[in-house]
Amino acid sequence: MPAVLEYRWATRGGTTSGPGWQSVTYEEGGPKSRQLEHTELTHQPDATYEDAVRLEVRAPAQAASEWLEFSVTCEEKTPTDGASSPGATGSPGPTRTPSPAVSP
Repeated sequence: MPAVLEYRWATRGGTTSGPGWQSVTYEEGGPKSRQLEHTELTHQPDATYEDAVRLEVRAPAQAASEWLEFSVTCEEKTPTDGASSPGATGSPGPTRTPSPAVSP
């Protein structure tokens, strides 16, 4: 019988660019783990945005990963042709994949 895992990416500040709750199905006899990826796009123009993100699971049991802090700094850059255009740079700090302690 397949198992359905319901999850979302959440930020400590409550603002996220994630799509909300999603699901992934684990087929009987199939792989018992999956790699879930997320790119957080939340930012503030001309400022440094700091927050933390984690993976939350609500089914088949509730679980959450540790918070992973990040910051994104947006600053205006002038292209070589002289025109003005906004640009973004980020410094996510240490990279690691949040993994909740849940087995389907």
